[in-house]
Amino acid sequence: MQKTIERIAGDSEGVAYEFPVFRFEGTDKSAPSVYLQAALHAGELPGVVAIDALMPMLAKAEAEGRIRGAITLVPWANPIGRAQYHFGEHQGRFNLGTRTNFNRAFPLLAAPDARLLADVN
Repeated sequence: MQKTIERIAGDSEGVAYEFPVFRFEGTDKSAPSVYLQAALHAGELPGVVAIDALMPMLAKAEAEGRIRGAITLVPWANPIGRAQYHFGEHQGRFNLGTRTNFNRAFPLLAAPDARLLADVN
């Protein structure tokens, strides 16, 4: 198992959000790969608990050479929402400045339009 820490820059200097990514290498590069994530809504814990229970089993299977395709696990897929508390209550899925739900208002993938994307230049 390989663990990396991914980083997302915050919207002000000195602010960054980090989250772990765990990768299990498969023995067959042509085998299908799997990606599992949890806590996309930040405060939803059942998926986090499931990944936590799955990790030791995957580590054992990898050590025994029983994993064919690559497996990637992201137990905390929304570190920005995970860090948001207001008056002691977890707000998780909402941008505190705009009240926009982090998991809504995305450009339609069925009809991609680059003009809908944020300007990153």
